[in-house]
Amino acid sequence: MEQSADALRYLQENAALNRTLLHIVKGDVLDPALAESIRGVDVIVSNPPYLTEADLAALQKEVQFEPRAALDGGQDGLLFYRGLPALWQESLNPGGRLLFEIGMGQEAAVSSFLTHAGYENIESFPDLAGISRVVSGMRPAGARR
Repeated sequence: MEQSADALRYLQENAALNRTLLHIVKGDVLDPALAESIRGVDVIVSNPPYLTEADLAALQKEVQFEPRAALDGGQDGLLFYRGLPALWQESLNPGGRLLFEIGMGQEAAVSSFLTHAGYENIESFPDLAGISRVVSGMRPAGARR
């Protein structure tokens, strides 16, 4: 899912170049009507904006040209993580997984949001420097639609 028309075009081009079968949707990831319209998904991978207000103020000059909407995760960087696990859970098949890219120091909070939304088997995956960069949760296999 992508809200930016420009970014959506690149996403579609990259998927085609890599012969990747993706269901690409243009829309706002926080739109409940959109979440309700998508069902039967095995995996949702999300790279929401996760920079804090302080991070945004200290960005390197090169990064300051990026669209603010792609970077701004609210005051604490966790704005999107609070609502997305519950909002998109019904879109996942039982046993399906929701994966988030996260910022430094956000593992515990994002894991907690997934746990409170009812996800199981919460896992964290580090980058090459050993810093947690992805958190994943599974919709319970016994969950009903």
